[in-house]
Amino acid sequence: MNTECLREQDVMDAVASGRWPVRIEPELRDHVNACAICQDVAVVSPVISAERDEGWENVSVPPSSIVWWRAQIRAREEAARAAARPIAVTQAVAVACLVAAAVALIPLAWPSIAFGAGAVTDAIEWITPRATAVSNAFALVTGTGLPILPFAAASLLLAPILLYYALTEE
Repeated sequence: MNTECLREQDVMDAVASGRWPVRIEPELRDHVNACAICQDVAVVSPVISAERDEGWENVSVPPSSIVWWRAQIRAREEAARAAARPIAVTQAVAVACLVAAAVALIPLAWPSIAFGAGAVTDAIEWITPRATAVSNAFALVTGTGLPILPFAAASLLLAPILLYYALTEE
């Protein structure tokens, strides 16, 4: 079975130029009627040509200034990423060195860690019997001071702004 025809390009040219099917030479029309490949091309090419034309009608090409601007932004982002790579590698190496140093120094620091754990245990033992007194004192402070707390926070936040407006000269 033959999959190519010498006149196939002629049929595609006729379709692309808008001459198909009415303004073509009679010999090409006779050939298309006799050749199965050219018949398929004659059926498919108008559809493809119509899709191409529709695509050109619906395309929205941005102005060249927008294309240039986007290219500049992309170039800057790529340059920033390229510049950040060595910094990220250096940071990763620094973190790895820090972890290695910490692992190496744990045996030397173990007596201090044990002492700190003992101090925390002593503090917990000292606080436990006094927890009720601490809790009551906290409730007393928060119970009486809680209504004032939002106003105090708002005053601390707004004071610099009010000072700015009061001291600026217009």
